[in-house]
Amino acid sequence: MKGFFRGVRNFLLARALWIALRSVRLIMKKVHLENTVPIALRAERRYQGVGLSDGIARAEVFTIFKGVTIPPKVRIEEGDVEAELKNFHAALAATRVDILRLKDQIDSAGHGREAGIFDAHLLILEDPTLIVEVERTVTERKVTADWAFYEVARRYIEAMGEIEDSFLRERLVDIKDVSQRVLRHLIGRGDVAAHEQSLRPHVLVANELTPSDTAAMDRDLVKGFIVQSGSTTSHAAIIARSLGLPAVMGIVNAVEDINSGEEVLVDGYRGLVIVNPTKETVAEYDLIIERHEEMLSSLRTEVGEPAQTSDGSTIVLSGNIEFKRELRVVMENGGAGVGLYRTEFFYLRDEMLPTEVEQAQTYAEVAAEAGPHGVIIRTFDVGGDKLPDAPFDDPEPNPFLGWRGIRVSLSRRDVFKTQLRAILRASAHGKLRIMFPMIASVDEVISAKGVLKEAMDELTVEECPFDEEIEIGAMIEIPSAAITADLIAPHVDFFSIGTNDLTQYTLAVDRVNERVAPLYRPMHPGVVRLIKLVVEAAHDNNIWVGVCGETAGDPLYTPLLVGMGIDELSAGPRQILSIRHAIRHLSYVECRKLVQRLVTAATTEEIEADCRAMALRCYPELLSL
Repeated sequence: MKGFFRGVRNFLLARALWIALRSVRLIMKKVHLENTVPIALRAERRYQGVGLSDGIARAEVFTIFKGVTIPPKVRIEEGDVEAELKNFHAALAATRVDILRLKDQIDSAGHGREAGIFDAHLLILEDPTLIVEVERTVTERKVTADWAFYEVARRYIEAMGEIEDSFLRERLVDIKDVSQRVLRHLIGRGDVAAHEQSLRPHVLVANELTPSDTAAMDRDLVKGFIVQSGSTTSHAAIIARSLGLPAVMGIVNAVEDINSGEEVLVDGYRGLVIVNPTKETVAEYDLIIERHEEMLSSLRTEVGEPAQTSDGSTIVLSGNIEFKRELRVVMENGGAGVGLYRTEFFYLRDEMLPTEVEQAQTYAEVAAEAGPHGVIIRTFDVGGDKLPDAPFDDPEPNPFLGWRGIRVSLSRRDVFKTQLRAILRASAHGKLRIMFPMIASVDEVISAKGVLKEAMDELTVEECPFDEEIEIGAMIEIPSAAITADLIAPHVDFFSIGTNDLTQYTLAVDRVNERVAPLYRPMHPGVVRLIKLVVEAAHDNNIWVGVCGETAGDPLYTPLLVGMGIDELSAGPRQILSIRHAIRHLSYVECRKLVQRLVTAATTEEIEADCRAMALRCYPELLSL
């Protein structure tokens, strides 16, 4: 009986895909693939966007489109057409062998339901419209088969996205999967490796970059990002700044206009992208890079000096990290340990729930390297734009206002307790602190501490050593937590203000939605007043307060945060140099007077203007970088 239902399911899946493909053919008939897209010339082309991360990079382009690698666009001669068509059909045949082999392996393992999916993949591979369009593109437009196949597959993906039926639209993933397999064979690397170009230093061009994309990339080879959509506080932007990678967003049609294999120069300072730069342009930027290196060398001379204002007020300056290897840059730049360790990226690395032993080992290694300053470990903050929620549950319609942060942990106590046990075990080997994310109320702090108490009791029974006085903190990033900070403070040892989400939730602005990006203003009077409220509540209850959001790493905001009386600033590893320099050139008394004036300001523009004026007066060199 199970076999019968499995057969019915596979038939329905194949039938649905056949209907979807037929719908795509109808759409594509309306938008016929005319020979109108010219092969890009080698002349210099300039595109103006918005800088996401400072710096300058020069490398060849590696472009991806919705999970499908984009090959270089190469013109061929008439005599090469037959060979390209032969390569195309050979790639189809090789892909068919791959799919049948995978189907047999899964079927023999007893997973017949999953094996049926590959029947649907064969339908895509044998679709006559797709095959004819690729052959026509190669023949008429005189391009290589890999680019022709990509171009047709791209049109299929876009056409599929126009289908109203949600179930049929879900078959997009099947088309992407098959397309990538064919492309890998077309470039001669088969099913075991990505595009060979991705193995060389490159600038990554994409419509958008997800947390999974940034976690999986080879950070020694990626020299910069160009993304069509996103925001200055998107995950890709944060990662780029953390790694010191130049990044630019807002280049319309970047994935279509900027081709794999072309040389590109990314200017993150000006938000400028230059494709195929001339010798004169390269020479101009060589001078700019030299000037910037001189500035960085000057900033490095201050490593070892305290982050202390000119009138003697000291601020702890630490670093934000996601991966252990980033700690090296924090320490090299003189950071006082780690103010934010984003542990949820275990999932992006491994795509599975990490064990207690694996977590404890990593936490202990980070603690040992950080030294006496210690590490603040933020417990898993899944949801929103941070992580796909596959390890936990189905996708949500509005993840930013849904199941994320401490809400996930308290409803999945087994996972939460495993992480807490791992942190406690590692605390025996170095200074660690625990911070709970997305706190909205006192109740959540009390509940989280209850799970922590259970973990402590278990380890005590097991005679496993841990720091019994480990510090507990709450991340303040929801307005309700900021407003009730005086009620939360007695239950914790410190606050850390997450300005990215606090700004987003206070202003009702999705920080990764480019349509409302101009409304995302960290210096909005409402946000400024909430930060001041949190600082006062912390100090009234004799606990310290830090800032770990992106404002902590922006010299423009430093006068405001210093004047607020912030005790700690935790910035991206490569931003520590600039922020130390800014702090050392500010007067706490003057910053305090600035804040007293600005908390009554009515407009964001007034606050920004006054902060910029002080920054330009005290450290103009940082704002000219």
